[in-house]
Amino acid sequence: MSYSKIISHTHFARAFDWESHHEMPKEVEYFDSQASAAASLGLDIYDIREAKTQGCCAFRSGRVYRGPLLEWMEAKRAKAQKVIPPGANARRVAIAEAIIAIARAFEAEAITREQYFDQTTELVEATGDKEILTGWIRNQFDWLCESFPNIADAWKEHPNVMQWLHELASFRGQRKRLKRAKS
Repeated sequence: MSYSKIISHTHFARAFDWESHHEMPKEVEYFDSQASAAASLGLDIYDIREAKTQGCCAFRSGRVYRGPLLEWMEAKRAKAQKVIPPGANARRVAIAEAIIAIARAFEAEAITREQYFDQTTELVEATGDKEILTGWIRNQFDWLCESFPNIADAWKEHPNVMQWLHELASFRGQRKRLKRAKS
């Protein structure tokens, strides 16, 4: 008894049609893990974890969505750069880079929030630049408003920051009163 050979053709036996072939998308909409998002986007995993703890909306159902994550990271970077006004000279640019480096050390959990505040405040005050100081004050107020809707909680969690801002406000109030008294 002889059996005839049955040949089955799979989809690989056909000629490859290049026109109907679609490439994989280069930019995926989401990642299945924080590690894959970090690797694909070239970010530090600690930056991604920080985004999640700070309430970034890119984290849903165990996935990390690319668009919202990148938007959040860019907004954070832009906020850090607000400390230095546009059109800054080389000295200001160097100060901005130092401030950003200190912020990155904080984000990587290499330093505490208090160390971040102390080091950046010392640097800002040492410049003697009113615009940079004003930017740093605005940055601290914004952070406190976002993080602590109740001022008592802010005093409890970050007394150094609150004391510094309180002293600045008192000093400015005294200067205004002195100016009014002289005129």
